[in-house]
Amino acid sequence: MPSFGQWQYTVDVAATAEAYARAPHGDAQRCRCSTCRNFISIRDTVLPNEFRNFLLSLGIDPLKEGEVYHRYQFVDDRSLVNSIRSFIDFYNRDRLHSSLGYQSPDEFEARCS
Repeated sequence: MPSFGQWQYTVDVAATAEAYARAPHGDAQRCRCSTCRNFISIRDTVLPNEFRNFLLSLGIDPLKEGEVYHRYQFVDDRSLVNSIRSFIDFYNRDRLHSSLGYQSPDEFEARCS
């Protein structure tokens, strides 16, 4: 089983690569604000080759980045897991999505019911 630091993980590289292949570009490319345009101009130099290779080994296209928010201090594994669950809940329920007319998924679902 592959590992990263003290964590072991499983990954379906083919499915991950297929999902990334369907995405036309990353968040920064879509946003086009000055911060994202600056990031795009230096993107190839900010990620160490070792990390880029790690992403590629997982099937992740490093040119198709997404947003990650630092919301919690990870003091142990439980803290990390709770943070990931919290972010998934935020992303799936509360975050405003441009594809939903800048509504949260819960708001969009309520309006469609």
